[in-house]
Amino acid sequence: MTRPPLLLLSLSDPLTTAIRGKPAYDLPGVIDLAQRLWEERLVDGFEFELLAEWDAEAPPHFASPERQRAWEQAPKYSLTELGAHLKESGLPLRSLLARRDLGRYLGSQGAETAGRGRSLIAAALSLGQLLGVSVCVFYLWDPSGLNFNPSFLQLTLQELASRAPGVRAAVEAIPSQMRGFTPYRLARRFDWVSLDAHTALAYNELPDFRAMRQQVANVRLRAHLQDGRWRLPGAAGEAAQFLRALRADWAYEGLVTLEPASLQGGWRALSNAMRALKRSGIDAEETNV
Repeated sequence: MTRPPLLLLSLSDPLTTAIRGKPAYDLPGVIDLAQRLWEERLVDGFEFELLAEWDAEAPPHFASPERQRAWEQAPKYSLTELGAHLKESGLPLRSLLARRDLGRYLGSQGAETAGRGRSLIAAALSLGQLLGVSVCVFYLWDPSGLNFNPSFLQLTLQELASRAPGVRAAVEAIPSQMRGFTPYRLARRFDWVSLDAHTALAYNELPDFRAMRQQVANVRLRAHLQDGRWRLPGAAGEAAQFLRALRADWAYEGLVTLEPASLQGGWRALSNAMRALKRSGIDAEETNV
């Protein structure tokens, strides 16, 4: 019998924490929500996102006025402090998501700014080792950027990941504005990939990623909670259907991270939907992607 994938819930997502009336950067609120989910066994673990709001040295790069205000209001934590809070929580952390604005730092023409991007990668990998996670996910390029160097990104991640044995440094397969560089054509350069389900379906590249499925360390399901079900954006269908198909066609056994895109309802709706999705990962049906 195929071992079911581990179903994770992405933490620090604004919509997830908002269900408790907390901003995404409220670390105690994030941990409290996660502990409740864990106590009810609604997930197998969590992905923790490193937010720019907690970083005193590097504010969000090219941030909106709203994001800048959030950074100014948010409490600041060093990586050591974050690690201590998370270890004390006892939560089962399976993956770590580095700052989402990382690609903007790395794509900068300024050496100092790009160097800061390298430091953010190294810091995330170091924290990943401290927390014992198996996967560290990186948004290495800015999806709206028109000019970045894929070879530089590849060599940079490869070099820094070699210093963090035991942690899979996975690049998130997101779009780009560079001509000829689809998510797959960029992601295939790297040792490990975090597959964004919606992006792969939108670009019709799921068969390409299937061919490199041994390098897929995480599958991200960004989904809307509507009428008690998790639905992928657009006409992509339900997350449960995609998950069953992934297991049946790929025999996938890795991490599956749910990232809420919108939430309809309160805590009860969230908990019921998580139970249903978790069951779908265990009771796989013969469905083809």
